[in-house]
Amino acid sequence: MPIVALTREYGSGGTAISMKVAETLGYEYIRDQVTKEAAEVFGVAEDELIAVVESKPGFWESLAEAAQVEFAMVAAEVLHLAERDNVVIMGRWATLLLRKISHCARVRLCTPLEARVPRVMARRSVGREEAMELIRKADEGATARIRQFFDEAWGNPLLYDLVINTERVSSDTAVQQIVQLVRQPEFQPTEASQAMLLDLSLEAKINAVLRTDPETMRLDLNVVAEDGHVTLKGLVFSVAAKDNAESIVKAVAGVGSITSEVRVYREW
Repeated sequence: MPIVALTREYGSGGTAISMKVAETLGYEYIRDQVTKEAAEVFGVAEDELIAVVESKPGFWESLAEAAQVEFAMVAAEVLHLAERDNVVIMGRWATLLLRKISHCARVRLCTPLEARVPRVMARRSVGREEAMELIRKADEGATARIRQFFDEAWGNPLLYDLVINTERVSSDTAVQQIVQLVRQPEFQPTEASQAMLLDLSLEAKINAVLRTDPETMRLDLNVVAEDGHVTLKGLVFSVAAKDNAESIVKAVAGVGSITSEVRVYREW
């Protein structure tokens, strides 16, 4: 079955719409599971992963390797959960992480600021100024993180298959539009698209394992997976680093075989 990945502006009503889409399709709704399960798998605090997803980075934090490690954890979990099929994934960069998957329908839910403010005021029981501040922080966080990790503009409509303005389009109509899109022939899974999802998920898992291991977290390595076969490329500064990386990759579940094109730098 197709996958649905959504992103929403704070105050657009996107969470309720995405949950209704999942209910209508009989799909599993996924949002908080991403950070919760990633935290459990990699043994980190969930709050740290939520912060890297939702909060605008400070200057020094945006340059820190910790952010890249946390990104790798979240990416691995999003792709792992997408393998379940029959899922609606809200946020967590799913629209970007799954953009190569042809059976994933990617949707953006947005609304003009003036329509979002009263919604946030009512939902959070706050005044206008506080509501605007909550919206500003949410928008800045999402915009900055997507720029940081994907070098993309969050609002670029070409990143999505469907963009819905929930000021003009009711929640029920939005749900109908998304469900109708998902049922179209071009979004049905094929052997090739399912294989690509498995390959991307394995690549993400390997990247996360390499990033979380103190022996390999600083190495600049490229991982390509194809049907369980992994090609590892990069330049390292010692034979020990090369051996460590290869051993770690071989031990990852799902890796059937490995071709190492890792080179050891030697200063002549």
